[in-house]
Amino acid sequence: MRKRLDFVHNEKGFILPSVLLLTTFVLLNFSTNMLAYQHDLKITYNLIEQINAQTLFQMSYITYKKDYVPQNKDENLTYQFPNGKVNIRSKGYGEFIQLRFNIETNQSKVLFVSEMVKPAPNSNQFQEIE
Repeated sequence: MRKRLDFVHNEKGFILPSVLLLTTFVLLNFSTNMLAYQHDLKITYNLIEQINAQTLFQMSYITYKKDYVPQNKDENLTYQFPNGKVNIRSKGYGEFIQLRFNIETNQSKVLFVSEMVKPAPNSNQFQEIE
């Protein structure tokens, strides 16, 4: 006679542990995927805010370059854009100007950027600093 596996044919405790094990794996997989999804949502939100802040920086920098007056090296300007507000403080250091950007998006995220520029002589353009 062939030997049979008793724990497979004896139904006194084979089904419950296998169902519990399967349920554990399903719940673990589900909760892991939910946590990964929530993490991805936070990353996406922060990336969108970073892009908005960089866009505000570029728009305010270009606007400042257009509005620049060589006589005013120390000034405080505020620009309002559709996706946020930028406050620029400029301070002259000899032939260089330090620009401090305080960027606030519509979702109240704040970013600070500092930039050193060198005005071109006798114009309202800036030279690249190497």
